[in-house]
Amino acid sequence: MIIRTVRSNSPASLLLIPLVAIVLWIPGFLHPTPPVQLVAMPLFRGIDAFCRSHPEFAVTLGFIFSLGQAFLLNYLIQVHQVLTKKSWLPALLFVVLTACTPGLLWFHPEMPAGILLLGTLHLLLGTYRTDRAFGAVFKAGFLLGLAGLIYAPSVVFVFFGIIAIIILRPFIWREWVIFIIGLTIPWIYSGVWFFLKDELKPLTHEVLIDPIVHRDFFLKLPMEYYALSAVTGLLLMVAGARFVAGSGTSTLKTKKSVTTMIWFLIISITAVLPAQNYAVAGFIFCIYPLSLFISNYFLLARRLWIAEIIFLMLLGSIAVSYFTKDIMALFS
Repeated sequence: MIIRTVRSNSPASLLLIPLVAIVLWIPGFLHPTPPVQLVAMPLFRGIDAFCRSHPEFAVTLGFIFSLGQAFLLNYLIQVHQVLTKKSWLPALLFVVLTACTPGLLWFHPEMPAGILLLGTLHLLLGTYRTDRAFGAVFKAGFLLGLAGLIYAPSVVFVFFGIIAIIILRPFIWREWVIFIIGLTIPWIYSGVWFFLKDELKPLTHEVLIDPIVHRDFFLKLPMEYYALSAVTGLLLMVAGARFVAGSGTSTLKTKKSVTTMIWFLIISITAVLPAQNYAVAGFIFCIYPLSLFISNYFLLARRLWIAEIIFLMLLGSIAVSYFTKDIMALFS
């Protein structure tokens, strides 16, 4: 079965995970559907226009980014010992969760911004118990600044960077100054560029202020997401119980890394609020920590057959989210 193979850290997982990804992305390749037009940040505007003109390219690029981020996340978790055992489960769960609805089968700005956030996370976790981390915190701040220029709501991850430094580092005031300098450099350079072109004020209103002022903050869950939400809620419950049960046996580094990932999840949920709407793509950042937490349950599950059934339920709920609208249209 899939969970048994992937959690054993078998080389076969390197073929199984891309195969699962291809199957889940088939609806996107067959029927590419552009997302609702949003106001794009300057670094993503040209890419977004090209993707809408070439939908097959957008779906292919989205697939490549999804698979690439899955293995990058898995590498990060293994290198920093966030989980107690090595496996390919985080990559598998990320691939599944980032293809769980038709609205995710596209190249969204959250994807390149997410690569930069993963780089930030990697750099900050690597500062644990190092004597000097000037270079790492500067690069982490710089990547956060770039992420904000691609996808504006990722600016809230500045708070994650601050919290991560507090958790992982002793107080060294020069590191804080260097982090802030790295964070502001991309915004200073871009601000000066648009100021010289006399576009700074209108662009600020267009991409930062107006999308939030005029957005609808009412969240309505479509019917096709009911089954997926229920299974995801079940997974989070059992994953949370497993973390509580195994927290006493973890090393201090693992505990700090898990605490950092919990804050990453909190900030990811917060990043949904300044987004232009409640589209499913806005929740992509949440999938990084959720993949970790759910993977921990599958990794430590004593009754493997139950874990396999829950995973099959997850795949079944994804199928329901794909075909609910089509089924309803037939009977309407």
